[in-house]
Amino acid sequence: MAPEKDKFDLLYNSFKDNFTRLFDSYAKVSGSYLVIIGWLVSSEKTLVFIAHNCRAYVSCIGTLVLISALYMVLCYRMYLKSGRLLRSLVSLNYMEPEFYDSYKISLRSFLIVISGQLLLTAITCVMLSLGS
Repeated sequence: MAPEKDKFDLLYNSFKDNFTRLFDSYAKVSGSYLVIIGWLVSSEKTLVFIAHNCRAYVSCIGTLVLISALYMVLCYRMYLKSGRLLRSLVSLNYMEPEFYDSYKISLRSFLIVISGQLLLTAITCVMLSLGS
């Protein structure tokens, strides 16, 4: 059986990495959406093409909705994992929770990330619709 310190280190590193990954992925996804929005704003040819091609329009909207849904599922799984890891760390009773519970993904943080994702998806879909 592994020593308590090794178990704690493994759980703590997973807990911290999970927290970091949520916000790192949000920054990357948000940046990608902003690039898409900027491209749509600056490219009249793209908007005209999408406006006159129903398949392209439906494909773009469908892709955005699918990516958004998959990302929300990923975030939800990270939120749940955070709770499981915290419970494991607490039950290990190696160190007081106040030293590491700041890495817990709170419901509030989860909802902020999801809301931001939905807002960027909606803005991008509206930008696509304005061209049609």
